[in-house]
Amino acid sequence: MNSNEEKQQDIKRFWNEQAQQYGELSKATLPDDFVKTLEVENIELFLQDGYLVADIGCGNGYSCFQFLKHFNITIQGLDYSPEMLKVASKVRDNLPEFKRNRISFSVGDVRKTEFDNDIFDVVITERCLINLITREEQATALKEIYRILKPGGLYLMCEDTEQGLGNLNAIRKLVGLDEIKVRWHNLYLDEAHILSSIESRFELIETRNFSSQYYLASRVINAKLAQEQGLEPSYDSEINRVAALFSSAGDFGDYGPVKLWVLRKI
Repeated sequence: MNSNEEKQQDIKRFWNEQAQQYGELSKATLPDDFVKTLEVENIELFLQDGYLVADIGCGNGYSCFQFLKHFNITIQGLDYSPEMLKVASKVRDNLPEFKRNRISFSVGDVRKTEFDNDIFDVVITERCLINLITREEQATALKEIYRILKPGGLYLMCEDTEQGLGNLNAIRKLVGLDEIKVRWHNLYLDEAHILSSIESRFELIETRNFSSQYYLASRVINAKLAQEQGLEPSYDSEINRVAALFSSAGDFGDYGPVKLWVLRKI
C-alpha cells in the first residue's frame, strides 16, 4: 500500500470514528452547526420538486434528510464511510413510508461510482472533494460527476477553497490572530485548477460566497474577543448565531473558505 492509499484509509477511519461519536448530528461532518445550516439553505435554492438527486459524500445523511423535508425529490446518498451510512440508514428506517421510499444510501467512491450515465437532475457534494488526496483525484471526481448528470443537469459543488481561506487568514493576521490551518485530512480546492478542470464540461452559472460574512464575524470578531478574554472561541456563541441570521442577506466579499459553485452540464 503506497502512502496515498494509506492516507486515504486514515481519512476513512477518521470519518468512521466521527460517525460513531456523533451519530445523526450535523457535527458528525462539520463541528460548526451554523455553517452546516447555511450550506443546506443555499443548496436548497437550486432544488425543485420532482428532481432525482445524488448527494455524493453524504456522510450520515443529515443534509439529505433536510432536503427531503422541504422538497418532493428522490435522493440517492453515497459515501465511502460504512459507519456514516449505518447512521443514515437507521434514520431512514424511522421515516414515514412515503419519505423512506424516496431516499436510499450506498457505499461508494466519488471517483468511480456505480451510477449509470446521464441519470441525475442534480448532483451535490458538500466538502467531499476536499477529502481526496491529490488535485488529479479531484479532477477525476469532476469527470465522474459530469458522467452521471443529465445534459443540462446541475452540479452543486459546496466545497472549501484555498483562496477563500487565504483571504480570511489575511484579515485574521491584521488583528493579531493566528492563521487557520487546513486540517490534516483535507486538500482545499484551488480555484484556478477547478476552472480548468470544468472547462468544456460545465458552464459556471453562479458562485455563492454565502459564508463570507459569517466567517468574518465568527473567525475574526468572535475569535478576537475570545483571545482578549483568554478563552477558546465557541462555535455556539451569540455572535455566531446572529452572524448566521444575516448571512442569507447576500454575498459579503470572499472571506469564507466554503462556497457554492453552481455548475450546469454542457
